[in-house]
Amino acid sequence: MNSIDTDLEKQLTRVYVALAMTRDVATRVVSSKPNEPELSSLLTLLDVASEALEKIFDPSLEVSPEGSGNEVTEVEAVM
Repeated sequence: MNSIDTDLEKQLTRVYVALAMTRDVATRVVSSKPNEPELSSLLTLLDVASEALEKIFDPSLEVSPEGSGNEVTEVEAVM
């Protein structure tokens, strides 16, 4: 995808902002409940979603390892 139209970009920007706000709230919850380490996986999932949106906004951010046969898809990274 080389470019996205203006309306879609506005919608995705709103999603990105909502995701950032959600991550902020989740970070506070994780910090307030250190005895529940499974909550930190929520932050990881939010990071993966943010990175996916960033790749849509700017495909040049995507890093492809040259000569690497061990490429990991986003789904595999989450697993």
